[in-house]
Amino acid sequence: MRQVLLAAAILMAPVLGCAPASPALLRPVSATLAQRGLPALAPVAPGQTRPSAAVAELLRRPLTLDAAVRVALAQNRRLQAEIEELGIAAAELTAATLPPLQLSATYHLDTVEVDALADVIGLLELAGRRRAARSQLDGATAGVAVRAIQLAAEVELAFGGVQLARARVALRQHAFDAAAAAALVRERAFEAGGGTELALARQLDQRETARSRLGRAQLELELARERLGRAMGVWGADAPWSVAEAPPALPAAAPALDELEREAVAHSLEVERARAAARAGAQEVGLARLRRWLPRLGVGAVAETVDGSWELGPAVSLSLPLTGEATAAELRGRGRLRRAEHELYASAVELRSAARSARLSALGAYSEAAHLRDVVVPLRQRILDETVRHYNAMNADTFTLLAAQQELVDGQDLLLEATARFAEAMAQVSALRRGVLPDAMRQAPAQEPSMPAAETPSLHVLH
Repeated sequence: MRQVLLAAAILMAPVLGCAPASPALLRPVSATLAQRGLPALAPVAPGQTRPSAAVAELLRRPLTLDAAVRVALAQNRRLQAEIEELGIAAAELTAATLPPLQLSATYHLDTVEVDALADVIGLLELAGRRRAARSQLDGATAGVAVRAIQLAAEVELAFGGVQLARARVALRQHAFDAAAAAALVRERAFEAGGGTELALARQLDQRETARSRLGRAQLELELARERLGRAMGVWGADAPWSVAEAPPALPAAAPALDELEREAVAHSLEVERARAAARAGAQEVGLARLRRWLPRLGVGAVAETVDGSWELGPAVSLSLPLTGEATAAELRGRGRLRRAEHELYASAVELRSAARSARLSALGAYSEAAHLRDVVVPLRQRILDETVRHYNAMNADTFTLLAAQQELVDGQDLLLEATARFAEAMAQVSALRRGVLPDAMRQAPAQEPSMPAAETPSLHVLH
C-alpha cells in the first residue's frame, strides 16, 4: 500500500509546481505590447486600493498621452481582472499535464481493498490535452494583449476628448466675452437714447446664448475628464491629475492609409484568437468521438487484505456507455466548432470593414479640416482684419466688428471639431494597426467559446 501511494506521489510531483509565476505569464503579453509600441504590464494585488508610487508620480505631473496610457495599463482593474485569466489558464495547463491516475479504497466485512488505476484512454489523450491547454493559455495571453491594446485606444480617444473639450471651453469663453462686450455697448447706447428695444433684446439674446454654450462646454470638459479617469482606473480619492498638451495640430499632408486593410489583417490578434477557437473546436470533437465508444479503460494494481495480510495483483476496469452522454458531448463539440468557424469568418469580415471605414473616416475628416484650416479660417481672419481696418477708419461700427470676430470664432470651432474627428479616426487606425478591432467600431461582440484551444489543419481566414 505504501509503495502504491509513493509511486503516485512521484508521478505527480514534477507537475504540481509547474504553473508559471505571474511575471513569467506576463512576459509574452509585454513582448506583444512592446512590438506595438506600448509599455509592459504589471500585476496589481486585489487589495491594493491606492496607486503605486510610479503611478502617483505620473499623476502628479501634467499628463501626456504616453503617461496616460502607462497609468491605465498599470491601474485599470478591468485589465487586471483579464490578467487573472492567465493564472486560470496556467492552472488548466497544470491539470492537463497530470496523468489520469485514480486511487480508491473500499472497506467491506473486515476486508480492505485499495485500487490504483490509470485511465488508458486518458493516457492516450494526455498529449492532446496538453497541447489543447497550451493553446488555451496562448489564447488567454492574446486576450490580455487585445484588452490592453483596446484600453490604450480608449485612453487615446478619451485623452483627445479632454483636449477637445478644453479647447472648446476656451473658444466658447472667447465667444461669450465678445457677446457680453457687444451687449454692454448696446445697453449703454440704449440708455443714452440710441438704438431700439428690439436691437437690445437681440444682443442680450446672443449674450445669453453664448453663456449657455459656454456652460455646456464646461460640462462636456468635466464629463471628458471623467471618461479619461475611468479609462485610467483612477478616481477622486487618488492623486489629482491634469492634461498637459493642447489639441494635436492637423498634419500638413493626409496620412498614407492605402495599406491599412492589409496591415490590420496581418497584425490582428483577434483573428488569431478566432483561429485558435476553431482549432479548439476540432480538438474537442476528436476527443469526444474517442470517448463515445470507450469512455474509460483503467489498468493498474489492486491491494487487498486476505486473512490479515496484504495481497497485491493486477487490476483492469472497463466501463461502457449506457446513455447518450458521450454522443451529446460530441454534438456539443461539433456545434462549438461550427460556431467558431462562423466567428472566424465574421471576425475577418468585420476587421476588413472596420479598416475601410477607419480609412474613409480619417481621410474625410482630414479633407474637411484641411479645407477649414487653409480656406475658411484664413478667409474669416481676413474679414476680421478688414473690418478692424474699416473700424479704425470709422467706416464700421462696434457691432460689425464683434460680429466678424464671432464668425472667426465659429470657424475655429468648426476646425476644432473636424480635427477632433480626424484624431478619433486615427486612434482607430492605430488600434487596427496594433491588431485589435476598436470597441467603437464593433458591430456585435463575439462570445468567447468555452473550450480549450488546440491545433487542427485546413482552417483559414479571408485573404
